[in-house]
Amino acid sequence: MEIMDLEKYNIENPQISQPDVKYLREEEVIKLKSLIEQCKNEREINNVIKAHSDLLVAFLDIFNTGHHGITAVPEAQIKNHIKGFGNGLIPDWLLMGKNSDGQQYYFTELKSPSMKIFVKKGTRVCFSEDCNRALNQLLAYISFAERNQSYFRDAYKFNDFENPSGLLVIGNRKDLTEEFSQQKRAWNKLMSGKIKIVTWDRILESLLSKWNFVSHGNI
Repeated sequence: MEIMDLEKYNIENPQISQPDVKYLREEEVIKLKSLIEQCKNEREINNVIKAHSDLLVAFLDIFNTGHHGITAVPEAQIKNHIKGFGNGLIPDWLLMGKNSDGQQYYFTELKSPSMKIFVKKGTRVCFSEDCNRALNQLLAYISFAERNQSYFRDAYKFNDFENPSGLLVIGNRKDLTEEFSQQKRAWNKLMSGKIKIVTWDRILESLLSKWNFVSHGNI
């Protein structure tokens, strides 16, 4: 097992928040909905999410978790880029969702709703360059974390940190042909939730469902 030298990597802990579905605000939901529908870039979208981290309940709802608690770490610098020691590793979010089955952990990468998931090369369906790069990033985060679980337990007080998964949010459903949709379903089935690809439409559906639940006084 690789033992990470924290001094060598000079890790700084970012602001950690604990989103709560009970505090979803209508103006926050409307703002994120507008950015998604306008296909704004991921930086604009993520800036809104960082300012209103309660919106992250929609992301963990994809995995049916977060009902009993959420912890969100934005841009967790789990490994800095240092010459001679490899590339840096900074996921957009490290999320912890708690439900009746315990705590689950997710590295989350956000890409623009305008980005493609698949492209066609001749008769072959391939991941787009943007999607492929993001998937490789998630694989790197998960691989690194599985070799350095004790760091996450110490740095973020995730006492039972283990077996993290990945979530890639990218693209729009309207850009998926039936063939592309089949390929996405096949990928998610093959990966069994280890690295899941969802479109921003799916996040928006989850967010509006959560908001309707809250706004009707169910919490």
